[in-house]
This record gives sequence, structure tokens and C-alpha cells, in this order.
Amino acid sequence: AAACPVVTDSQQIAERFQEMLGDESKIRAASVSAIYLPETAAQVAGALADLARQGKRCVLSAGRTGITGAVAPIDADAIVSLAKLNQALAVGRDNDGWYLRAQPGLTLKDLAQVFEKKAVLVLPGATAEETRAAEALAADKDLALWFPVDPTEQTAHLGGAVASNASGARTFRHGATRDWVRALTVILADGRALRLRRGQVRAEDLRF
Repeated sequence: AAACPVVTDSQQIAERFQEMLGDESKIRAASVSAIYLPETAAQVAGALADLARQGKRCVLSAGRTGITGAVAPIDADAIVSLAKLNQALAVGRDNDGWYLRAQPGLTLKDLAQVFEKKAVLVLPGATAEETRAAEALAADKDLALWFPVDPTEQTAHLGGAVASNASGARTFRHGATRDWVRALTVILADGRALRLRRGQVRAEDLRF
């Protein structure tokens, strides 16, 4: 896999990436020594493995719509940005119903548009089976997909909604984000990847 793009020049960080040093809480860090800009899950894994080898601390930066200061790299050495991981990968259907595979940087606004533009649901990351399902969906004028939770902030990223179990007004009827997650690919701090499907793995006493 291609190496993860990284910016280490302090002047570039100061001039081009100031917004990544804080979030809507207005809590900000002065600077960091590196900003990683992965475009694939493999590059995220590579970035985290690289930082782990160096013994450096990092924060993940995505939509930065939170108000807790969680992405402000206070006492951190680096930022791993998920901004370029912003694609819907595939829409498909299996025995459990319809699903969307997506990267964590996809905004909730763009997620809604994916479902609205049914004619473009055959996406680049789709398998042959997912392509057939998407074509059938596009041809069915009476069927539409939507994200039932509808958190308030539409510029928020899907990964952030999952991480915070975001909710909205429709949660009273449909539940929060967690209820609509079937599977996750999780990159651990040392770069290892876990591929977890709901119900297949359980956590107990700090162990999977």
C-alpha cells in the first residue's frame, strides 16, 4: 500500500492546517509536529503504526463539529486527519436488508445525498452483488433509503456519529446511531485492524 501522506513542515502546518488544531469548543493547541492525511484504511493503519514505533501521541481529526475539545491536540505530537476518507463505497442488500458501506469522513449531508440520487448508487467500491442490488434499487421508483437517526449537525462526519452514538429528534422512534451499525473496521493504536460484525464478537472484562 502507498505510504500515508504526511506534513511535517511547521510553516505549512501554521499556514494551511490551523483549523485542525481545535474544534467547535474553541479549545486549540499551538501546533503539532506532523499531520497525517490518509486516504485509505491501510494508510490510517500505516500512520498509526509509524507513530507507535516512534512513541508519539496523536489525536484523530475529522469534522471537528464537537464541543468537547476532543480533537484539540493538547499534549499530542501529531494529528491523523480523516477528512479525505469521505467516500460512500457501496450500497447493497443481504438477508438483513439494505446497507451502506462508507468511510468515516463521509458527512451526514453527503450521506443523505447518496440516498437521494438513486441513479448513482452503483459506487466504485461495490462488489458485483452490490452492483446488482444498487441497480435494482435505482429501478424501483417506490423504494427509497434513508438514515433514520438524522443527527442535527449535517456537516458532522459519519465516523463521529458512530463514535459518539449520535442521536436526533427521530431517535425517539428509530434509536441512536449505534442501533444502525452492522459492522466496523477498527484500526487500533498500533496499526492492527479489527473487522467486527455485530453479534460475532463480544467485549467482557476488557477482553474481546
